[in-house]
Amino acid sequence: MKERITTCIIIVAIGVVFPIGCFFDEKGTTSKTETTSPGIYIEIPSMQRTFTEGYPKKLVARTYANESYFNHVDLVWTSDLDGEIGVGKVITTDILSIGKHVITLAAYDENNHAVTSQIEVKKVERPGMPEFKKEAEKPMIYVDRVSHTTFIDNRDGTVLDKGTGLMWLITDDGYDRAFVEAYNYCLDLELAGFKDWRLPTLNELEGIANIGYLNLEPIICEVFETKNNGSYWTQTESDFKISSMPNTRHFAFVKFSWMDHRKAFVGETVPVGNEFTPRYARCVRVAQ
Repeated sequence: MKERITTCIIIVAIGVVFPIGCFFDEKGTTSKTETTSPGIYIEIPSMQRTFTEGYPKKLVARTYANESYFNHVDLVWTSDLDGEIGVGKVITTDILSIGKHVITLAAYDENNHAVTSQIEVKKVERPGMPEFKKEAEKPMIYVDRVSHTTFIDNRDGTVLDKGTGLMWLITDDGYDRAFVEAYNYCLDLELAGFKDWRLPTLNELEGIANIGYLNLEPIICEVFETKNNGSYWTQTESDFKISSMPNTRHFAFVKFSWMDHRKAFVGETVPVGNEFTPRYARCVRVAQ
């Protein structure tokens, strides 16, 4: 009887000790429990973007899981050129040096396990607007062939719409940007002695293209320089939502295409464009 009791005690002891031993390595230290971390990705900026100096303003992280996951991890951003550039779900940085960068976002959980996401971006020197010698040439007057509105080329990179009192950039700087970068570009712009530039509303941009004007072809006045098949942002937000992109905003934009038979650019309104697709910026300000 005593032998039977002893055997049972040994069996129970083995059953208790063995699973506990699974949590120790050969040295008797506690091993880290393997966990499956949610997928993480860099939402802003998008892959293989080219930025001028001063941009991007923000870098934003997302996960494929519940957003509460961010409360339990450390998010570290690094550049292969500049080292660590920030910590957190959203960082604001202007420290990226000129050149090509591989930006890595690493999410470390409480057990120091990490999942990562990478993008490639390029930082270039900010191109200046064309130099204009106002004293060398007098302003030129253009009359819109559709609306008969008078536009004045100020010879300093700006165009004044006498009908609306709006002052426009005669051209863009040649770089397409996601919405946030385009919006910030206009806010940061200083040109012709003015600092109050902004992205236009949809009605304003449609106005210089004569979209919806007396049902005539929407031709933009030849005083403006534009891109063939170039799309230009407006700050008019759309209520349209895509179920697969629940956290994505959409904005209206205007696309310009060259019509050879008109010898002019014709505008087309696109009511919905997601905020991450690069487009050009034609900044505007109220002059009068």
